[in-house]
Amino acid sequence: MRSPITLWSSSPALVSVLLNASRRLGLPLRVPSSREVMSDPSSICRSSLIVTDSDDVLLPERCTGRRLVLDPHRPLYSVVKLAWSVLGVSGLLVGVDPGKHVGLAALTHGAVVYGVVTSVDGLRSFVSDIASVASEFNAFDKVLAGIGSSPAVSRAAAEVYDVFASNRLEAVMVDENGSNSAKIPGLWMDGEKLNPHVRAALVIALRAGSPRYISATSARYAALYAS
Repeated sequence: MRSPITLWSSSPALVSVLLNASRRLGLPLRVPSSREVMSDPSSICRSSLIVTDSDDVLLPERCTGRRLVLDPHRPLYSVVKLAWSVLGVSGLLVGVDPGKHVGLAALTHGAVVYGVVTSVDGLRSFVSDIASVASEFNAFDKVLAGIGSSPAVSRAAAEVYDVFASNRLEAVMVDENGSNSAKIPGLWMDGEKLNPHVRAALVIALRAGSPRYISATSARYAALYAS
């Protein structure tokens, strides 16, 4: 059984993302209440790993556990950094459902750790976060992105490919047909509502690892950016 991990953060959004991802990854993440900390400050220290959202967070002197500093403004970066710091560096599968509403999903260690619907600008931040954590762990070769491709979204898919290529991240064009309705048993927690765009992105991420779904345009894009 893994030692408990304590999360001490003032960002509700970061806490929510990390708790959800940790549950799927099987990580024993705990968030002490303010009342608990006020009555016993050392309660933060009852873990081998203490996760904070800033270097400036002061911990009790008796805390001897390792500290991991995450970024409250970069949830995907923080989730992957936590997973890789605790479980080791593993493959990161990323899926993008392009269009007016961009669906994004990320999986590592066999679990969905992030899913969101965003804009093109949000996509750029998403990819930048992936590049940052890949650089930090020297793990660019561990990242593979699948980009949904069809005649209806060819221009949007090309723009997405350009964002990944510009960040030195491997990407492939994937047939997105049926991705909105494909079943994904065992990969999403029971009872959680899954946005259709996130569902599509998740299916696209899984298809990125299967040659049967790789679009013929992938080789052309790869050659273009390699030249």
